[in-house]
Amino acid sequence: MGHTPGDWPEPIVPVQSLSNSGITEIPSKYIKPATDRPSLDSFQINSETDLYIPVIDIGPLINGYDRADEAMHAISHACKEWGFFQVVNHGVAPDLVQKLRAAWREFFCSPMVVKKAYANNPKTYEGYGSRVGVDKEAILDWGDYFFLYLLPESTKNLDKWPELPPNLKEITEEYGEKVMKLSKMLIKAISTSLGSDENYMLRAFGGDDIGGTLRVNYYPKCPQPELTLGLSPHSDPGLITVLLADEHVKGCQVKKGDSWVDIKPKTGAFIVNIADQIQVLTNAIYKSVEHRVLANAESERFSFAFFCNPKGDMAIGSAPELVSPLSKPLYEPITFNEYRLYIRNKGPLGKSQVLSNATYKSVEHRLLANAESDRFSFAFFCKPKGDLAIGPALELVGPLSMSLYEPTTFSEYRLYVRTRGPLGKSQVQGGGREVTREGWRRDKGRRREDRWSIGAGMEEGRSRRREGEEMEVGGGRRDGSIGAGREEGRSSGREWRSRVREKESLGRVRGRERGAT
Repeated sequence: MGHTPGDWPEPIVPVQSLSNSGITEIPSKYIKPATDRPSLDSFQINSETDLYIPVIDIGPLINGYDRADEAMHAISHACKEWGFFQVVNHGVAPDLVQKLRAAWREFFCSPMVVKKAYANNPKTYEGYGSRVGVDKEAILDWGDYFFLYLLPESTKNLDKWPELPPNLKEITEEYGEKVMKLSKMLIKAISTSLGSDENYMLRAFGGDDIGGTLRVNYYPKCPQPELTLGLSPHSDPGLITVLLADEHVKGCQVKKGDSWVDIKPKTGAFIVNIADQIQVLTNAIYKSVEHRVLANAESERFSFAFFCNPKGDMAIGSAPELVSPLSKPLYEPITFNEYRLYIRNKGPLGKSQVLSNATYKSVEHRLLANAESDRFSFAFFCKPKGDLAIGPALELVGPLSMSLYEPTTFSEYRLYVRTRGPLGKSQVQGGGREVTREGWRRDKGRRREDRWSIGAGMEEGRSRRREGEEMEVGGGRRDGSIGAGREEGRSSGREWRSRVREKESLGRVRGRERGAT
């Protein structure tokens, strides 16, 4: 992963000082390439066509009310469809939120010499800063920030905590404790929505040693917002992020398909997004999502991003129980410290660090029956050569990820699909499906036995196929008659292939029978 240099590649110029200087054109190092700039539509309000990320009332989850299952289902759906959602009735007091806003606004309005006393460096990012990443040639973002470690207590560096205003430290610590409690509750709900017990993810990510950091974002006015961004597209490296957005100025956008969708904060809500480590652990059942921040010519903007992170030295990879029988783990186990170091060195680069194969995906589809009319259609299937082994192209696998699929021939793959029939996308998914807690307990044994039996059966089948192919090629050498040997080899090979198919089918049947009992 490399190492982080002790200082930035060039002197830091706070964006706030540029904005306050009265410039009418932004410096060239802030001008994004034309393809990365926000479209003009991004600065216009169109309520008729705008999409909205889900808003979920989590009061029943917090208080144990009857509608808790409904809230959990809504969280599961939002994680799958958006990777983002808003939560209301979250239990964090409004007066604490307002005190937090006021204290940090007062800090950012203090003289520049006061703020620069807490200047950060790329090793820890703690303190006052303006850039992310150490590439000297990088195009910068139009924003400043203050970054702090909050939890566990052992991670705090009190030298980096502002002394003024006097109540800032107390308010920020209380806020961090409340939002960490909320974060753990949400992680429990996400864990349960995948069919695991509610504490599974908390254990997998470090239990009591799960960390919390806070980034206070300040986006000053920008004279040319159409040429730059407040924060470039990125996904967050941790578990989940709980964002307190600006009450009055919108600016955060989430990527949905090929479009950027404005997030319209609901009064009193937190915006929650899935981060990279949940994508890693779930083998991409739930995915982190790119988001970005627009600059604004008319108003400054504040936001508070609380990052809930795994224990730094714990290796995290795809959970075996969330990987389907025919796929493989998407990511190599890696510690969060190593992963975060990579992100900090590179800066915001979309989702390149977690991109793997499956950049383009097949999509489930179905046909409806009709009571009034019959229907004809003609599907032409363009297919690869049957005996050609196909797997992920190495140049399309991200630097921190691994191949999702084992190379297999199309003939083998088609045989598996034909044997099972249409079952959604289970043959190419990373694993997992939404079930109730009771359904998980009932089905747990069946899925484990299926995975063992199918896997063992197919592995033995492949081994025997190789033996059959060796017999087919080598038969002529054993008896001295090339023609007779080839024919004998072909016959033996066909026999072995037939037994392979029987073995694979038997493995699936036995797996289901064992799970049922």
